[in-house]
Order: sequence, then C-alpha cells, then structure tokens
Amino acid sequence: MGHARDPTPIRNGRDARCTQQFVATHVAAWQSSGDCSAFLAYLQHQAFAAPPHIGGRSHHATFSNRTDRPSMKGSITMLRKQMRTMALLVVLVIGALTIGLAQSAPVAGQATPDTEARIASAMSAGPAAIARDATILDNQVDSAGNLVVLRQGSNGWTCLPDIPATPQVDPMCIDQTWKVWLDALMAHKAPTITRVGIAYMLQGGSDASNTDPYATAPAAGDQWVNSPPHIMVLQPDKLDPHVIPTDPHNGGPWIMWAGTPYEHIMVPLSDVPNGS
Repeated sequence: MGHARDPTPIRNGRDARCTQQFVATHVAAWQSSGDCSAFLAYLQHQAFAAPPHIGGRSHHATFSNRTDRPSMKGSITMLRKQMRTMALLVVLVIGALTIGLAQSAPVAGQATPDTEARIASAMSAGPAAIARDATILDNQVDSAGNLVVLRQGSNGWTCLPDIPATPQVDPMCIDQTWKVWLDALMAHKAPTITRVGIAYMLQGGSDASNTDPYATAPAAGDQWVNSPPHIMVLQPDKLDPHVIPTDPHNGGPWIMWAGTPYEHIMVPLSDVPNGS
C-alpha cells in the first residue's frame, strides 16, 4: 500500500459506474469463491497495466455524543481514468489480503495505560504500514468540539479507537478524503468529496442504522448493523443502487446511508453476519 497520498480523482458518472461495477462483481467474486489465487493474478495484471496513484467507519454522531466522448483522445482519457480507479481498488484488496487482519502492536511510551490502550485500539483498524505513522484521535471532543489528538502522525492517515457504546469492536483508519467526510458529518454539513476515499475497519463495526447517519440506536424492531472486517469507499459521484445494493445482508458489498450526503460503499472482507 505505501503512504502515497495522491489518488486519481473520479470526475464523471461513467468512471463512477465503472468503480461500482468493479466492486460489485470482482470483489464479490473472490469473496464468495473462497479461492482468491486466480482473481489475484488478474488483479495484479490490471495493476501493472495501469499503475495507480493512491491516496487514503464510517461513523456518525456517536463521536460528538460521546465524547460519449466523441473523439479518440477523449476515449483514451476516459479509459485511463477507469483503469486507474480499478487499479486503486486492486491494490486495496491485494493489500488487505496480504497484510491480513493482524492487529497492530501497541505504541510504547505513552503517558498513561489508558492512552496506550486507545492508541492500540485505533491502530488495530488498519494495516500496520498505515497505522504506525497515522494520527490517532480519541472519540472524545475538546472544548472547541474537535476530537482530541492522542498522537500526532506523519502520513496523512487518521485512526480512531473503538466506541464502547456499540455492540462490536469498531475502530477505524481513514484517509484525508474520509477525514473531510467525518468533519462534515460531525458538523451536520454535506462533505465536499473530490476524489476517491478509502477507510479501513479491519476489526469490523456496528452501526445503529443502514439508512440514517445520525441514528444512535436501532429503530424499534430493528437490530444493529454488525459488519465484518471491511474496507469503505467514498467517491465524488452519486452511488447507483442498481449497481451495488443497499441491503447489508446481500452477501457482498453494499451502500450504506444511500441517498444522503454521507453514502459510501461497504466492502466486506469476510462473510456478512446474516440478519444481524
């Protein structure tokens, strides 16, 4: 994965649809087959054919509560953009499969055992190569309403620890695009998303609703949306539920909070719990 911070922006609906179709078909294929070898060979071929420029839980109010183109030239340009977008997801999937779900080691030398534990929790959300130099934020806010910094990082990624009020362990690591998203969510404003964003929740997660970004508990008769370890994808264009479903129990990727300013693609890395 590395620490490069320059993902190629997706600028039109056709590119966006290509991204969604890749996630909905190819990622679901390796997930359901149980044998990734042939698909990984295909992914690696695509990655070498179009080297990407990679940049880097979705969560909600609980943070603040708790603490076409007619010319040949145009066609070539469009194809390059589509291939870069696909290659971005290629590297993410290969990286997640290669690194695995191993928990990052705790950071030594912090002020208190509690701070150390929170930092270790936050780091467990992402690949170690990302988490070790990421900024670590707490789920508590300061007097200005900003999330407290537990450790300053240097690679442009941000990780947050588990939220104890939710049923599952749910730390996350987010890139700069997702940080813009998170700040907007906390401020109840629509985020300005200009490029693909990637976030990791390698411990899984829980959300009170798949439709309401600000729900703090499931609606009457509903259950928590418990997710397995997963990657989350943001893109500038509106997501198409005809390409990727909105049902979190469909067995593959789904759209969370569809139709809201905070919609994003959830890409599970293991089986989704059925009916939970």
